[in-house]
Amino acid sequence: MNARTDSAVTRALLLAIVTSFAPPAVAAEPAAKALPAETVTFDAQTLHLCWQGDIPGGTAREFVPAGERPEAWTRLASIRTYAGAQDPKALAVSLVTGVKAESPQAPCSIRQDATTGDVLVDYVFWPADNSSVEFNVFRFAKTDGGVVAHQYAIREHRDPKGFIEELRPVRERLLGAMAAGLGPVRTAAADKPATR
Repeated sequence: MNARTDSAVTRALLLAIVTSFAPPAVAAEPAAKALPAETVTFDAQTLHLCWQGDIPGGTAREFVPAGERPEAWTRLASIRTYAGAQDPKALAVSLVTGVKAESPQAPCSIRQDATTGDVLVDYVFWPADNSSVEFNVFRFAKTDGGVVAHQYAIREHRDPKGFIEELRPVRERLLGAMAAGLGPVRTAAADKPATR
């Protein structure tokens, strides 16, 4: 996984998820080559591809706002594809279990759409030093080839306490938007949707 963009909790949780439901694999570092000019839009934010590569059990692409460094982002979107007959709800439950194991006081929720089977997870995480706070929302959806997980995260460095106090409407807005998933990935060359 890309240690530069994921929080420690997200890295650990996603590793726990995929190792629980996928055959053992070793994450391969992406080759040092130019990334395609791809963007994704979510919550009126356009984010640019900053990393892509193999992860245990699948592949991942991560996006941050233009001008932000991958190791110091304020917004992050990711698309993670897991191959095989995996269950979206089981992956979501594993994520919540991992969050609670790492931070028992972290507020987490999980919801499943009875019609589609898609599962939404959201949680708040902050490091031990309280220097920042991070809100994450995930959508796990079954596909023909496995499960796709869409993630959107907001990280606040300046006023973590104020961010938490103002989170309720942001949370509801992002959960509503994530029910449909991230917007299509667009390529700069043709400005047409690429594959999700």
